[in-house]
Amino acid sequence: MISVVIPAYNRENTIERCISSVLAQTYDDIEVIVVDDCSSDSTVDIAESIDDPRIRLERLDNNSGAAVARNRGTILAAGDYIAYQDSDDYWYPNKLSEQLQYLVNSDSDICLCRLKRFGYGLHDNPLVPSCSIGSGVQTYDQVLNGSLFAMPSVLVKSDIAKRTLFDEDLRWHEDYEWSIRLARNSKVVLLDEVLGEIYLQPNSVSVRNIGYELDFYNHVIKKYSSLFDEYPWFKAMLLNARGNCLTLDGASGHSDYRAAFAANPTIKGFLRVLLSYTPILKMKLKAAEKRGSIK
Repeated sequence: MISVVIPAYNRENTIERCISSVLAQTYDDIEVIVVDDCSSDSTVDIAESIDDPRIRLERLDNNSGAAVARNRGTILAAGDYIAYQDSDDYWYPNKLSEQLQYLVNSDSDICLCRLKRFGYGLHDNPLVPSCSIGSGVQTYDQVLNGSLFAMPSVLVKSDIAKRTLFDEDLRWHEDYEWSIRLARNSKVVLLDEVLGEIYLQPNSVSVRNIGYELDFYNHVIKKYSSLFDEYPWFKAMLLNARGNCLTLDGASGHSDYRAAFAANPTIKGFLRVLLSYTPILKMKLKAAEKRGSIK
C-alpha cells in the first residue's frame, strides 16, 4: 500500500481537485491522509464531503506549518511507501503506478518524476526537475544543488521517511533541507516522465519571504557545516544565497559573498564580490525577483 500525505492550509479552491487526482490513480491500493493546518476557510468541509473510505482527515491544534503537517501524516502512514502531494497540485492518473514500478525495478529507495509547473516566473524552466537533469540514478551532488526534489514528485520507502522527519524549526524550504538528510544514504532515481502539475499560489509558502529565507540559510549553514569540506561549492551556494537575501533586505551581503568566493573560487563569484560594493547587484537581484526567476 502507498500512503499519500497531503498537508493543507486554506486551499478551498484547489483541495477537491488535488484529492480527486489522488483518488483517480490507476494504482488504487492507497490511503490518503489529509492534514489540515488550522484552515480558516472551507478546506476541511470540502475534504470531508469527498465520499471515499481511503481518505483520513487529521487536524492540527495550531497553525504549525508544512513540516509539522507532513510529519503528522508520515507518522500515521500505514503504507509500505509514502508519496507526498501538495494541496494545490495535481497528479496524472498513472503517477503512482509508474513510479512504484520504476522504484521496484531499479531497487531504489526514492523515486522522483518530472512535473509541469505554473506561476513560477517566465524565466523558469517549465519542468521540475528540468530536462537538463538526466534520468536514472541521481548523485548526492544533484540533491545538494536543490533542483531535484519537488514534494509532489516524491515516492519513498516508508521506513526511510519515518526515520527522516521534516525539520519543524523551518517554515520555508523545509522540503529541501529534508532531502539533504533523506538522500544521504539512499538510492534516488528520477523517472523521465511528466506525471503531474504544480501551481504557485499567491499565499504559497514558496512565494518569497526574506525573513523565512534568512532563517532557513542561517539554520542550514550551521547544521550542515560538516559537509562543507567535502562539498565546498555547496557552502558557496548557501553563502551566496544568504548574501542575496541580506542585499535584498537592505543589509550588506559582502562578507557572505567573500566567504563564498574563498570556499569555491569562480569568475562569477569574483564578479559578485565586486558588484556587491555597488548598487548594481541589488538592482539585478530586484529585477530577477520581479521576474520570479531569482534563486
